[in-house]
Amino acid sequence: MDVWEHDGRLFEVVMASDLNRDSMVLELGDLADDSGRGPVIEAVWHDADPGFDFVVHQATVLPMAVIVRFVEEAQQRLPPRQQSDD
Repeated sequence: MDVWEHDGRLFEVVMASDLNRDSMVLELGDLADDSGRGPVIEAVWHDADPGFDFVVHQATVLPMAVIVRFVEEAQQRLPPRQQSDD
């Protein structure tokens, strides 16, 4: 889990495997959100049909800078890459 700070707000970013959707997921959570913990938005990389989908889970106002950073992070971390042995 990574924690980001933007203008005094804290966000968490978590990468997970989703076996039900055959995908890898990067989740963004708002740690100051009063509606409870859990992802606000997900970037989903599907193994069977490579490409991204974004899923919004909560009606939360997010700063554009956080959204841009999240998209850039998803592009860097998804799809998962195999590590080389060197």
